[in-house]
Amino acid sequence: MCVCEDGYENDVDGFSCVDIDECSLELDSCSDSADCTNTAGSFTCTCKTGYSGNGTVCVDIDECLASPCDPLATCSNDMGSFTCTCGDGFTGDGLTCQNINECDNSPCHQYATCTDTVGSYTCACQSGFLGNGILCFVQGFKQTKLENRNTE
Repeated sequence: MCVCEDGYENDVDGFSCVDIDECSLELDSCSDSADCTNTAGSFTCTCKTGYSGNGTVCVDIDECLASPCDPLATCSNDMGSFTCTCGDGFTGDGLTCQNINECDNSPCHQYATCTDTVGSYTCACQSGFLGNGILCFVQGFKQTKLENRNTE
C-alpha cells in the first residue's frame, strides 16, 4: 500500500494515489461568497463577482461608490451586486433613464394646458378659467359648478 501526499488518497487498487476533490467533498476553506476550484492535490478559492478578498474571506464590494447608475436613478447596494432604479417621472433600466411625458396621459383638466417638465409636469388653466389646472372653472361660476373632466 502506498502512502499518498496531502491532497491525494489511495486508489481502490491500493498501489496508486488519486486526487481528493476537496471542493465537491466540501473539505475546502472557501468563503460562502467564493468559488472553489479543485487543483491537483489542492484547491483554490476565488471571491465571486461583487466581492473582494483572498477567497477564504470575501467582503461585499459597494458598487454604488463607483456611480454605475444614471444620474436620474438611485443605486442600492446588494450583497454581491447592485440595483439601479429610475426616479419618479423617469423610465428605464436604471443604468439609463428617460423622462416620462406625463402629459401623454392627460392628467390635467380639459380646460387646462399640460406642460411636461423634467421628471414631472405642470397644469395651468386656460385663459378665461380659474383653478389649479387639475380643476378649472369658468370665471364667475361658484366652485360648486366645477366642470371636471373626470365627471363627464
